[in-house]
Amino acid sequence: MRVPLFFLICCAGLAGCGSPKTANLKGSLALDGQPFALPANAGEVFISFHGIGSDGKIDIFKKYGGTVSPSGSFEIIASAGELPVGTYQWSIDSAPGRVKEFEPFSYDKSKARVELKSGPNQIVLDLNQR
Repeated sequence: MRVPLFFLICCAGLAGCGSPKTANLKGSLALDGQPFALPANAGEVFISFHGIGSDGKIDIFKKYGGTVSPSGSFEIIASAGELPVGTYQWSIDSAPGRVKEFEPFSYDKSKARVELKSGPNQIVLDLNQR
């Protein structure tokens, strides 16, 4: 019985030969180590993770985001289901002036970074981190 070459190539690709490592990301916000629930006036709050390139700068093609729930939790799901491992700078987008704790984390101000490792990542982002 002969196995078509195309079938063997597809199987090798599915086995992960040379594929990049990926990460899943779930997390929550905290303030001084305590869970941070969104204030009633917060409106919609989004969190973004911007990949950092080998030059130490934001890679504009590696951006992943999601909505922060009222409890302060979030889950980031990339279009392929997982994010590439590596360093990310995170930012919070919300209506200006509504939540003072978010102001240092706007896209143009945030310097906060997190390292994502292969597999599941459960992180807590403290709003006192600068």
